[in-house]
Amino acid sequence: MQAEVALGTGDADEAKRLFTAMVADGVDSYDLRTRLAQIAQGEGKLDEVIKQLCAAKRLDPERSYPYQALAQLYKRGGRQAEALAELEHFVFLEQMDLAPLRELVSEYAKLGTWAKVRTYGEMALYISPADAEVVLALGRAYHELGRPEQALFTYDTALLIRPSLRRPALAHLGRARALAALGKARDAKAALAAAMKTEPENVDVLELRKTLK
Repeated sequence: MQAEVALGTGDADEAKRLFTAMVADGVDSYDLRTRLAQIAQGEGKLDEVIKQLCAAKRLDPERSYPYQALAQLYKRGGRQAEALAELEHFVFLEQMDLAPLRELVSEYAKLGTWAKVRTYGEMALYISPADAEVVLALGRAYHELGRPEQALFTYDTALLIRPSLRRPALAHLGRARALAALGKARDAKAALAAAMKTEPENVDVLELRKTLK
């Protein structure tokens, strides 16, 4: 293909002309659109990159690359909601890729979108059951979603992870909240005392302590 030869020899302008003519003639494909996105990126035309990647998605929605590339572009541009939406599509196509799942868990936890923390946290644990950050976030999600039994089990699991948690107080605090929600005030106070051993000035620990008196 002449366009591929032009692109391979560094003649991006000629490649762009030929690829664009093919689209105009009704010869369209995922590969063609990703090539046009590549050329637009070399030209520094962000809007055109996005346009071509979105077209590539429509032409072959089962290919993961456009979702990942768009997520990165949106993130760099401060378009966080759009970045997360693209990343969600990506992880359902590439379900054994841990890094984007961890990113979704982290970002949705910051936003307080606990149902999504649960969804992507559970997916992440299938890949890496001892990922401390994910386990802690998942415990919080269960608590916020009104599932204290699951929250308690998850925090108990976090305390069994080896190597040990960098901040075990977070797991003890989570246990205290879950136990309090289950009406087990005495056990909740014991869990809170364990949290205070390593983080006696933790604001969340001190706030919960007031409510358990």
